[in-house]
Amino acid sequence: MTCLDDSSLPFLHGTLVIRVEEAKDLPDMDSSWWHSSKNVTDAFVKVELFPVGVKVAETKCINDSLFPMWGEEFRLLVCHNANKLKVTVLDKDMWNGQPIGWCEVSCLGLVDGEEIDDWYDLQVGEGEDVQGSIRLGLQFFAKGSLDTDGTKILPCYFPCRENNRVTLYQDADTPQLEIFEGLTSHDGSEYVPSRLWRDVYDTIMSA
Repeated sequence: MTCLDDSSLPFLHGTLVIRVEEAKDLPDMDSSWWHSSKNVTDAFVKVELFPVGVKVAETKCINDSLFPMWGEEFRLLVCHNANKLKVTVLDKDMWNGQPIGWCEVSCLGLVDGEEIDDWYDLQVGEGEDVQGSIRLGLQFFAKGSLDTDGTKILPCYFPCRENNRVTLYQDADTPQLEIFEGLTSHDGSEYVPSRLWRDVYDTIMSA
């Protein structure tokens, strides 16, 4: 197994904003199964970052539409050497999603931070056939260029809280063994090994 040397690729370190807006003229993936104008492609979008090939975003599914409108935005903290984003439109009717078409966006066009809002043709099949297109919005903000960089906080469901306490556990459960006898903590108190399961139980019972 060989290691991937990606040091020569564009380095994205900051916040990557991906907006999946809409698509048009998609192929009708359901036409061979059921001939009805009300039962056509059920489209959703998957975005992957290459050469790692990791999925970084996935939209909701829009049922029965060849002109779906998602209007979804994803804000991602990235620290990757990457050469392209691959955007794939899939049909939900198949077990794991049948690919409808795909396009690629070079990361070289992102590193300068310019906002991109454009339509991209969708390649279908193994050849060079094109059918349909997708509208994407993309913008990369280098580390330090956003006010939120210092807090590393992205929009979330629950409100932010202060004065939280974090406990790091080496093991799920470490009983008071003889080896710990005589050990002291940094403040001079007797060392008590952390016990994850005991803490979880006490926290739930006192909630």
